[in-house]
Amino acid sequence: MRQTQPSPRIPCTAIHNLISSPVSLFIALFILLTQVGWAQVSLGLSSSGVQSSSMVLNIVLNSVAGSEPAALQWTLAYPTASVTQAVVTAGPQATAAAKSVTCKAGPGAQTCILDGLNTSKILNGIVATATLQLSSSSTGTPSGILLTNALAASTAQRSSRFLLTVPFR
Repeated sequence: MRQTQPSPRIPCTAIHNLISSPVSLFIALFILLTQVGWAQVSLGLSSSGVQSSSMVLNIVLNSVAGSEPAALQWTLAYPTASVTQAVVTAGPQATAAAKSVTCKAGPGAQTCILDGLNTSKILNGIVATATLQLSSSSTGTPSGILLTNALAASTAQRSSRFLLTVPFR
């Protein structure tokens, strides 16, 4: 009769010791958290209202000095019953930092990335402009326009994610 030997196991004593010791776990979490940068950055929407059959929205960056991003990403969501098309272009602060905007359209949304082939910081102000073409049945300012899923990347080799849902009213 042949005996089977148990399969060799990799000793996990180092990992076990790390997670079983509160001091070691605290040190590991501290190191991890210091490597994640939570930028003090926010994006918002502003508009001068509806003109003719279109609406222009300014996407405005507001960041604390020293935490200015070098790149941004966001999703602009809108009701398809009211908006037939959305075109996003770089704003004055993006242009000043030599950045451009690229968007991918989906049903009722545009996901955009604002970046450039440099590490220039994007300063506070209008970073992009979205021109929304309104449907003929739309009257007044459409409701349900949201700026969501915002991300920022800094020049300090850290990426920052900030949760953002800004309804436009």
